[in-house]
Amino acid sequence: MPGLNTASMPDLIFTVLFFFMIATHARDLTPQVKLVVPQGQLAERTPHRSAVVQVLIGQVNGRWQVQVEGDVVAIERVGEAVVEAKATLADEDQERMTVAIRADRNAPYGLLAKVKRLLREAGCYDVCYVANRKETPAERP
Repeated sequence: MPGLNTASMPDLIFTVLFFFMIATHARDLTPQVKLVVPQGQLAERTPHRSAVVQVLIGQVNGRWQVQVEGDVVAIERVGEAVVEAKATLADEDQERMTVAIRADRNAPYGLLAKVKRLLREAGCYDVCYVANRKETPAERP
C-alpha cells in the first residue's frame, strides 16, 4: 500500500492562513484621550465585536474630549462622526451596529448625557457602556 503524499500540505495550510488573514480584520483602537475605565460586577462581553463603534470620553491637557474610533472630535460632532464610522462597516454589521461608550470614571454626567442625546439624534439607539469586570471575593482563588 503506498503512503499518503503530503507534498502539497504546506501550500494548503498557507493558503488557508492567508485567507483568514485577509478575511478578518483587527480593530485595535489607540486611545488619544486619558481615561480610567470604571469597574462593575455585571460586565458582559459584546457578542459582535466587528459591529461596534467605540466612543471614548476622557481628558486631553485637562479638558474633556470625545474620541470616536481613531479621531478626537468636537462634542457637537459626535453623532456625525458615529454615522461616518458606521458607513465604513460591512453591510451586515451596519444593521446590528452598537455604540460602545468608554468613559472615564470621573467624567461629568452632563457630558455623558449630551453624548447620549447626540447619538439619539443621529439615530443610534443601541448603546452600551464599557467597564472592567470587578473581581468579587468569591472569584478569588
